[in-house]
Amino acid sequence: MIVNPLHLPVLDAAGYAPRHEVTDPAKAAAIAADLTARGWHGAPVVVLADHARALTGVHRLAAAAQAGLDFVPGVDAEALLAACSVDLWERRAEFVDLDDALERLLTELPAEVCEAYGLDLG
Repeated sequence: MIVNPLHLPVLDAAGYAPRHEVTDPAKAAAIAADLTARGWHGAPVVVLADHARALTGVHRLAAAAQAGLDFVPGVDAEALLAACSVDLWERRAEFVDLDDALERLLTELPAEVCEAYGLDLG
């Protein structure tokens, strides 16, 4: 079951480039075993859809590939921000670059949204 309390459109994030490499292969392997047994459950991966980049879910993306999932649920960061009344493009000039803007704006969202969508970008 996909956790998506804002009812954002869900897209396929399989093959999206992660923000960084997997830091804990054992964690990815454990998630892969769980995905194989139960399928996807929890938050979708938050992505920058126009750039095919994942902002969250490095271990979940790796685990999904290991488990052979054909579909990885994702939601677009721009849509997530807009659902919380934050306009990425209106505020873009406040930041060094797009990555900086996304990382900082996503952390401005309400705590319950950050928790539901796994927005631990630190």
